[in-house]
Amino acid sequence: MEREKGDDVKGVAVVWLQCLIGIFIVGIVYTVFTYVLYGNITPALYPSIEAINGTSSMVNTTQMNNTINIINMVWYVWPLIFIFGLIFWAFVASQKREYQTTYQ
Repeated sequence: MEREKGDDVKGVAVVWLQCLIGIFIVGIVYTVFTYVLYGNITPALYPSIEAINGTSSMVNTTQMNNTINIINMVWYVWPLIFIFGLIFWAFVASQKREYQTTYQ
């Protein structure tokens, strides 16, 4: 079966469509879970840390605060890493020639 010239363009369009859908889904998930993290979880943690700090002198709350800060930093950065990785995947996948694949 011989391929026509337009078949490669369809494959490239599908790859970029998948990339855009992935970016859209990441945006929705990030937005929803940001409200959960900063609306419910984080406000519940900080009073607990202050209560622990006030009642027990043997607990190092600095490490707890550092852990919360690391979690917040990772939460800010993960969508960027995922989106740039997705764009890189789409660029590499769209450069591939269709007849070089092992599946058809």
